Amino acid sequence: MIAPRPMMILKTSQHPGEAKAFIDYVLSPEGQARVADAWLMPARRDVAAKRPLLDALKVLPTTSEGSSERGAVLARFSQLYAQ
Repeated sequence: MIAPRPMMILKTSQHPGEAKAFIDYVLSPEGQARVADAWLMPARRDVAAKRPLLDALKVLPTTSEGSSERGAVLARFSQLYAQ
């Protein structure tokens, strides 16, 4: 499962300078190294990840009628991830 973690500075922020400094730190090589240490995917390609990146993940395709195909989906999931 991929869970994006967006960061933003709201235009109503009382401390936009501090918010920008925090985002700058999180996106810096040092900040992204700490992200990687937490087994999250770093946003920077120059920081080594400690987990597989998106292009290395096995993707299980789904359809809009997923619930009617539950058995087949579970079987395929087991086939992909039982290794």
